[in-house]
Amino acid sequence: MALRDSFIAGRDDDGKRVDRVVRRLLGDVPLSAVFKALRTGSVRVNGRKPLPADRVREGDSFAISDLTFRAADSDPAAEPRIRGSGTSPDLSRLLVLETEDLLFVNKPRGILSHGPGGLDEAVLAYLSRQAGKSLSFVPAPLHRLDRNTTGLLVASKTIRGARAFSAALQDRTVEKRYLAVLRGRLDRKDHWVDSLERLSKQRRTLRSTLSAHRKAVTLVEPISANGSFTLADIRILTGLTHQIRAQAALRGRPLAGDSKYGGGQEPRGYILHAYRLDFPEDFDADAPRTVTAPVPEDTALRLREIFGPKIALSAPAGIIPP
Repeated sequence: MALRDSFIAGRDDDGKRVDRVVRRLLGDVPLSAVFKALRTGSVRVNGRKPLPADRVREGDSFAISDLTFRAADSDPAAEPRIRGSGTSPDLSRLLVLETEDLLFVNKPRGILSHGPGGLDEAVLAYLSRQAGKSLSFVPAPLHRLDRNTTGLLVASKTIRGARAFSAALQDRTVEKRYLAVLRGRLDRKDHWVDSLERLSKQRRTLRSTLSAHRKAVTLVEPISANGSFTLADIRILTGLTHQIRAQAALRGRPLAGDSKYGGGQEPRGYILHAYRLDFPEDFDADAPRTVTAPVPEDTALRLREIFGPKIALSAPAGIIPP
């Protein structure tokens, strides 16, 4: 029986059951096929036939027969588990910071967080080239940014990173800050609180009068303004879909160019950039207290066109290139 090249168990596989690691390796195959492969010896761990309930240790070597792999490869959804589709962006060009547990990406405009050609595929492709990757844990973006929103997006490298970031989001201890260009003039700080309802079919978020819907809480501070536009520093205390876009529109200050929410037409789209993340002192993974990402070059050019050449001096340090 010919065996495929070995797969080496990583740190995040340590302590997992053999059958669960094998099922992840094979992709979306029936559990019965996994147990059959183990029973017939089509799967070897360190050269020996394992039991399904055996525990994996970091460094264990898995080999799976070509026959078993041909069955798994018949499902196209199984392949991206091991490598990306080849159409996703080169993550190394987008990385702001890489720690032991997390990847911090400066997402460009027009790129999806998840899906074909998205950052999830880019993360898999990037990490597939690193030694010691997990066979059972799938790294991925841990939250979302809209397709045309730019800026910081966090992806997991390890289970520890995924759990810590997800827990911090749930507890609202990760602080997210954005730069946005609003239509109209805003002269003072504001505190936006709304109950919002997501309309999935329309892909819109609207105000709701039902108490059962979640409240969105957003803090807004103007950085620069003229008669037509305001550059605002926005801090969200909750994380609802289209939260900033919907709440800005509700106050008659939609994002300029955000046609979905009444911001008018702009060929280059709206400007919304996630520029900063702050982590709590007790964050249980490898991450600095603060991570920042500058706006894209084309966005910096547009901001200078709207607010003048000295806008970088008014914005948070280093976020708008001078």
